[in-house]
Amino acid sequence: MKLSLILAFIFIAMVLQGQGIYTVYFGNLHSHTGFSDGEQTPADAYTYARDVAGIDFLAVTDHMEQVSGDELLQTQQAAAAATQPGGFVGIAGYEWGSPYYGHCNVFNANEMPAVSSYLNWSSFREWLIERPYAFAQFNHPGDEDYFNNWYDFEYKGEATDASFPLIEFQNIQQANDWYELALNNGWHLSPVWNQDNHSADWGTKNDGRAGLWCTELSLNSMFDAILAGRTFASMDKNAMVWLESGLNHMGSTIQRYGNMPFHIVLNDSDNENWSSIEFRSDNGLLVSFASPAEVDTTILMTLYTDKYVYIRAIQEDGDYVWSAPVYLSGVITGISDAMQIKIPVYTVLNRDNTMVIHSTQVVENAQIQLIDVSGRVHFSSCISLCADKDFTFGVANLQDGVYIVTITHPSHTLITKILIQR
Repeated sequence: MKLSLILAFIFIAMVLQGQGIYTVYFGNLHSHTGFSDGEQTPADAYTYARDVAGIDFLAVTDHMEQVSGDELLQTQQAAAAATQPGGFVGIAGYEWGSPYYGHCNVFNANEMPAVSSYLNWSSFREWLIERPYAFAQFNHPGDEDYFNNWYDFEYKGEATDASFPLIEFQNIQQANDWYELALNNGWHLSPVWNQDNHSADWGTKNDGRAGLWCTELSLNSMFDAILAGRTFASMDKNAMVWLESGLNHMGSTIQRYGNMPFHIVLNDSDNENWSSIEFRSDNGLLVSFASPAEVDTTILMTLYTDKYVYIRAIQEDGDYVWSAPVYLSGVITGISDAMQIKIPVYTVLNRDNTMVIHSTQVVENAQIQLIDVSGRVHFSSCISLCADKDFTFGVANLQDGVYIVTITHPSHTLITKILIQR
């Protein structure tokens, strides 16, 4: 039997401040003031978010039908005045709110569409497409029973798709019901968690955050991150997630091929552990594992039909984090008799000092070895794996450190790493 080893995990814990040239920033892309149905002024909101809440950015997005052109200008001026290079960014936008379709935030536009566009989804989309410098965010899908949620996220073509880079969550149900549905329908949407403040609590209403991976903390860099899809949604104020494949960051569309590496990083500066880290696609859950707070993991995977992959991670206190997707295109050729081998190799910290190998099919006459970085072999055995049964061996007698695991079959060799840390 020809063996194609498809999944491998490399768990090496580390504290990460940024991915390559990118640094993570936390903030809020949806809030209101007294210019519509909130409190106080945009200047007050930016000052509070910066000096009290301590978030990196705030977007004031008052309801369009309640905001005059002069008030939009005042919001833009207040955003610019509150911005501190490298310290805080104020963003001015507004919320388009149809009673039929749902609500959307509009960014980087100096003008507003006619209020009559609330009754015509096509009219609003055409208005936005005609302004390529502007872009929009789908707000709190499913929030009201009378919304049709943009015809249940019916896909409206590439031009509309490009004008809507973001989808907002304000609760878990919104994410569960609409994120994958929108992606399955063809949208290229990156998630953010926003507070939608209507009181003077900008950034302190809850611990939810929009996460952006930027080259610097500036308005242009943030807009670049949003349009490139380098965002995530977090219910925890300092938990972050990063996903990439090779040199392609989340938000990218890449040609699929065999044994693609997907690099996953999760971190929480409060050291909250992850009860479940899920690698998901339009075909559902692909891989799930638990881990301590700091995770730096590479998964090698062959995906034949999946349109996208993303990370959904859950902390032990029930907080969720969602990454933006990596999108897949094309067809894999030259791979046959593919077989899924899952090798969950976890850090030993707080676990039972065992390594588990799980196969979805029978694998006969495979040689497994555990080798330290000096080349010393600590475990060697010829094994046969049964379908959907685990092979387990203990590592309690090994010192902490990095080890190499090799699984050799006549047609293929898998090499992966584990970190033993107690």
